[in-house]
Amino acid sequence: MYAVGTALATQYGTVVAPANTMGGTVIRGSTIETPNNVQVFPYIVIELPSGELPVGGGQRRATHEFPVYFLFSRASGDTPRNRKALLQWLGPLLDATFTATKLGLSSVVMKALPNSYEPVIYEYGDIGYHAWRFVVGVWTEDTVTLVP
Repeated sequence: MYAVGTALATQYGTVVAPANTMGGTVIRGSTIETPNNVQVFPYIVIELPSGELPVGGGQRRATHEFPVYFLFSRASGDTPRNRKALLQWLGPLLDATFTATKLGLSSVVMKALPNSYEPVIYEYGDIGYHAWRFVVGVWTEDTVTLVP
């Protein structure tokens, strides 16, 4: 799953917002290896997934849900500015996996698409960040050998 998480971080790291977006138009960092702190914004943090692993007929067709956090800024009193910027980023972030639904891992990943999203204050290391939380569904398939 590390390769899938890394591929997600890479895909989200290439997102570009429309011109004149508050706070800049490029992602400054994107990782599945949660950093000790975040110094530059916007920043993408991919959290550990949850999922289901049904196995049958020698195939493992799994569904994984990766929480993806788009950190725009440290939480501040400038709520109108932060909300406007978050809305400017929403479309490009929702489209992030549409150009590469297999994340470059076509031998394992069947598709990766956002299932849901919500605005949040992401708490990390006693600091709150204005953020989007996306849940990206990743469907995988591989062959397994079941031994009695």
